[in-house]
Amino acid sequence: MGAAPTVSVMIPCFNAERSLRWAVASMLEQTFTDWECLIVDDGSTDGTWELLQRFGDPRIRLQRLTVNRGRGWARAAALEMATGQFLGMVDADDWVYPDKLSTQVAALERFAEAGLVSSAMAITDGSGEIIGRQGPAGEEFRAPLVRLGQSDLPHASSLLRMEVAREAGYDRSLRFSEDRDFLVKVRRRHAACLLASPNYVYAQPGSMSFAKMAASYAAQLQIFSKYRREEPLRALLLSAQAVAKREVYRGCYAAGLGEQLVAQRWTPPSAAEVGSFERARAIVAGRAASLESALANR
Repeated sequence: MGAAPTVSVMIPCFNAERSLRWAVASMLEQTFTDWECLIVDDGSTDGTWELLQRFGDPRIRLQRLTVNRGRGWARAAALEMATGQFLGMVDADDWVYPDKLSTQVAALERFAEAGLVSSAMAITDGSGEIIGRQGPAGEEFRAPLVRLGQSDLPHASSLLRMEVAREAGYDRSLRFSEDRDFLVKVRRRHAACLLASPNYVYAQPGSMSFAKMAASYAAQLQIFSKYRREEPLRALLLSAQAVAKREVYRGCYAAGLGEQLVAQRWTPPSAAEVGSFERARAIVAGRAASLESALANR
C-alpha cells in the first residue's frame, strides 16, 4: 500500500451524471498532484454510478449509498474514507481552478495557526460564464469566533487540516446545510485564512428555488437548536433571524424577485479575474473533452 496522499478531496453526488465530468476533470488538472478524490454516490437513480466506475484513475476512490440519505450522510461517509493531511471539497455541479490545491496547501503551510483556508469563488450563469465573484477583496486572517454565529466563509472553496475536520465532523441527520453546521463547529475553535483570488467555480443561478431555500432555513433552525443550553439567547436570536430571512425570500420568490435577491450575494469580477477564469476554464474544458472521449471508448 502506498503512502497516504497530502490532500483528500470529497465529491458527494446525487444524480450528477451530466455535471460530474467537469468536477473530476478539474481534479485531474490540478498542478498539485498528491491527492485522492473520494466520490460518494448518494443513492443516484441516473447513470452516475456507472459513470464513476469508468474513470479509471487510481487516485479516485468510490463509495455507493444504496438509498439517498442526504448531504450530511454523504459527506460523513467521505470523511471516514479520507487518509490525507488536508481535506478539500468540490460539489458535483462545480469545478476548481488547476492551482486551487497548490495555492491553499501553501497558505496553510504559511499560516500554521490557521485550521483552514478558504478562497473567493467565481459565480457562473447557466451557460457557464462568469457573472460575479464572492469573497474578500484582500487576504484576511480571522481569529476563531467567540460566540455562536452564521458561518463567515464559504465551505465549498475551503481546505482544512484533517484533524480539524475530524474534530468537527458532519451531522448525518442534516440533508441540507450540513456545511453550515460543520463550519459553525470549526470556526468556534479555529482561526481561518481567506484568499482573495477566486479558485472555485460555483454554479449559483438556477440552482436555488424557494423550496431549497426553505429547506436550508429549516436546517439552520435545527443547527441553532443544538446550542440552546450553551448560548440560549444567541440561539434564539439567530433562529428568529433565520425565520425572518426565510419569509423575506418567500415574498421575493412569490413576486418573481427571488433570483435578483440571490444575486445580491456577489459582486462583479475584475478584468483580471475574468481572465483567470477563462484560462482555467479552457484548461479544464480540454481535460473534460479528453475524458469524455476516453469514456466513450471504454
